[in-house]
Formats: sequence, structure tokens, C-alpha cells
Amino acid sequence: MVVPSKLIAVFDGNRAGTPLAAYHAYKLFFLCDIVEDGPAEVFLLETDKAEFFAEDEIPPLSPRRTSQDQIAECFAHLRNADRPTWYD
Repeated sequence: MVVPSKLIAVFDGNRAGTPLAAYHAYKLFFLCDIVEDGPAEVFLLETDKAEFFAEDEIPPLSPRRTSQDQIAECFAHLRNADRPTWYD
């Protein structure tokens, strides 16, 4: 389980490539502190596991869902806690 500690970024879904036709979506990225080992039970409804990766070992992404630039912004916040929130 985690507790959010900082809003890292707000990304506009329509700037990620092909605009969304029926609706507009924003993705919010949060820096979180781990407070308990293992995923929360509600998390298991959407996925079966979570893993951590070094910045240079990120597996292939689905760019329509999450881009390399978005991941890089998250790692930049890990390196610099004073980095301001990014608004797309």
C-alpha cells in the first residue's frame, strides 16, 4: 500500500498522439511512499502484479498509454524532490 506525497505531473491525453474522439482525459502521476508491502486488494482488480524498474531497464511501453517522456518526468522528480509539478 502507498500514500501519495506529491503530484508529479498532469498530462493531457489529447497531446499523446491521436486525439480522443468521445471524451477528454488527463493522466495524473503521483510520487508515493510505500507504507505496507504488497498491493492493496483493490489494486488486484486491475492487474495481477506490480514491479519496479531502473530508469534504463523499463520494459517496452504502450506509448498511447504511457510515453518515455512521461516516465522520464517521473524519474526526474525522484532525483530532484523540489522539481515543480509538470502541467501538459
